[in-house]
Amino acid sequence: AKCDIVIENFRPGVAERLGLGAATLREKHPRLIYCSISGFGHRGIPEHSEQPGYDAVVQGLSGLMQVTGHPDGPPTRVGVPISDLLTGMTALQSILTALYSRERTGRGQEVDIAMLDSVVSLLSYQAGIYFANNAAPPRLGNRHPTIVPYETFRASDGDFVVAVGNDDQWKRFCGVTGFPEQECFATNRQRVSGYDTLKPALDALLVTQTREHWIAGLRGAGVPCGSVRDLHEVFSD
Repeated sequence: AKCDIVIENFRPGVAERLGLGAATLREKHPRLIYCSISGFGHRGIPEHSEQPGYDAVVQGLSGLMQVTGHPDGPPTRVGVPISDLLTGMTALQSILTALYSRERTGRGQEVDIAMLDSVVSLLSYQAGIYFANNAAPPRLGNRHPTIVPYETFRASDGDFVVAVGNDDQWKRFCGVTGFPEQECFATNRQRVSGYDTLKPALDALLVTQTREHWIAGLRGAGVPCGSVRDLHEVFSD
């Protein structure tokens, strides 16, 4: 009776059977914000809504797993329980919005959060590629589908990431690495279309020096980059 927010993550129907459903509680407490978190939502397709929500299952059903991994490998789960984590963040954002609304209207709300909805919202440019081409985008490993070079490279002592976001950064990248500024790679569109030729040439060049060598030079020139660190490196920093 004194709560601002109730959060439950039972399967749809369980809270109602316990006498703690949204309609029951909000009838008595109209200012209450009631948030339900489930795999597939309370208002979705019944055969989906009744199923339990688990991170790996939702990664598969959402399409996220299908676009993650290397082209010659299987669909790959993200290395953390991203479905669980993102759903919690989505619930938080929605609850805060409901609280803001209550300050203006005096009324609470029922918030229905589905894991599947939350993860599908992550698809961003992959969804855009699908809608533009009416075809599922392929797995590309660490490569970006529309920006080149924007991926991991192997240095002599490990992997690092280069994110050349525009043509001016490409010129600076070439200046640091000594890669020749060829007319056929002058624009991002050309680098994307010429990827199969450009990538092996960059691989052969960048493997000749250490990560620290390349990163120091590229950062000094304003080219975004960074090591691919293990957790010991992360937590020692």
